[in-house]
Amino acid sequence: MLKRTTVLSIVMVWTVGLYAQSEPERIYSVLYIKAKAGSEAKLEKGLANHIQKFHSDGKWPEYVHEIIAGEKTGQYFHFSAPHRWEDFDKRVRSEKDIRDWQINLLPHIDENSSSLQRSFFRFLPELSLPYEVNFKMYQVNYVYVRPGKDADFRYFLSRTNEAHRKLKDGHKHHRYVKVLGGEGSVYVNIHPIDKFQDLDRPGGLLRKAFGEEEQKRIWDIYNAAVKKTTSELRKARPDLSSKN
Repeated sequence: MLKRTTVLSIVMVWTVGLYAQSEPERIYSVLYIKAKAGSEAKLEKGLANHIQKFHSDGKWPEYVHEIIAGEKTGQYFHFSAPHRWEDFDKRVRSEKDIRDWQINLLPHIDENSSSLQRSFFRFLPELSLPYEVNFKMYQVNYVYVRPGKDADFRYFLSRTNEAHRKLKDGHKHHRYVKVLGGEGSVYVNIHPIDKFQDLDRPGGLLRKAFGEEEQKRIWDIYNAAVKKTTSELRKARPDLSSKN
């Protein structure tokens, strides 16, 4: 029942630069959704219809990505546009919205999994190389940082940005930090791509930008700060998402 209540009240966010970096805060509340076995088509139909009915007026758009590689392959990543904290306080969902979710979505969601857990993330413009358009796919890396090592890890991120700028390679990515929910200190790197070939990026970024000795020093800082990493590939599903 707790998971049902969580899903009914959820606001899913995580998109790709729809707001300018001048925004004072960009909070993202994220949710993975796993379909019951054999119910994928019904869940997709329910998502598409629900979002068209209740999230097509521009007030609270919602979007869906499909996980096509990684431990959550086959699940859906459901999110809405970036918000301030006060937006969550002010939002009131209609009874029709909630009822539609109950009838047309919940019966097709696997509630016996961790897919319904909710977390909040904050966009880090100072550690990102922003992009402002939608892409077909997104390579996503979750980085779990050891206690007390956030400053070191952020230093590593800042040096990779510096390297990209120095090399003028045109690389773009968004970065986020978890502010509530789940395990410890977690950062997310999102790299937009349009085709699988874009995954074939040349290595040696830090070495090319700063030389062998500085590369080793920076990677030593990273290795001491990071506990583990996971990755996944998401495919945008505009057919299941708000059109605005």
